[in-house]
Amino acid sequence: NAAEAQLNEALQQSNLGNYGKAGDLFAALTDASAQSPILARMLRNFRALDALNKSRPGLALEILEAPVAGLSENLAIRNAPGISPALAARLAAEQGSILSGIGDRLTVLERMQLLDGQGDYAKATALRLSGNELAAAGALVSARQNLSEVRGGRVQSVYWLRAQVLAELAEIAEQARDLDAADRYHAEGIELLEVNYPASAAPAASTASASASAASTSTSTAAGRREWARHFSRHQRQFFAAQQSCCGFLAGEQSCTFAD
Repeated sequence: NAAEAQLNEALQQSNLGNYGKAGDLFAALTDASAQSPILARMLRNFRALDALNKSRPGLALEILEAPVAGLSENLAIRNAPGISPALAARLAAEQGSILSGIGDRLTVLERMQLLDGQGDYAKATALRLSGNELAAAGALVSARQNLSEVRGGRVQSVYWLRAQVLAELAEIAEQARDLDAADRYHAEGIELLEVNYPASAAPAASTASASASAASTSTSTAAGRREWARHFSRHQRQFFAAQQSCCGFLAGEQSCTFAD
């Protein structure tokens, strides 16, 4: 899809610091995005990430809190007078895939939910940067739910984002001195990545301090697990930042790999 490719290009330009170019690309896609619930969510999320790149969390929150079109609005647009046959056909195909999307293809509803999960995470980031940890925790809980519900949590391409959500929930729980909750979040995130990306633990452990490395070999104790997870979380945060623009699992690729 050309519009999705352009949105990814706009975000890449923002990641490179070319904010003027990114803004021009986003503006050029505003009309097209209003006609699709997928493109609308992509534009919302990517503009919010662009605002975060520019250290403007307040603007990111404004963008993320603006309403976007749902499926009912999409149907209304499709049936509206003046819609070209080509556009009507594309919108009809989008709606039809909800019923026909099986196997390794994500349906429109599933892609919408994953994009909403990404938006929730961006909102949590903006809230944390604004010093509102309580509201950020609520956004992270929503992100966790949206990302884990699709296909029973088997969409492998969102595992890193899910693990990052869990790591930040654990951080907030630790700050609130709720160590039991922090342990649960850390354990869930560690299991998610160890099971599906077993090799990824090695670089995290290699960059840890000696005490943390020792703790990583004995994660059966809560304290050891927390210490190991802090270093693991730092590694996965760096990884996620480096991959911020690689949103094919939400945008340009409807075909995904699912865990067994």
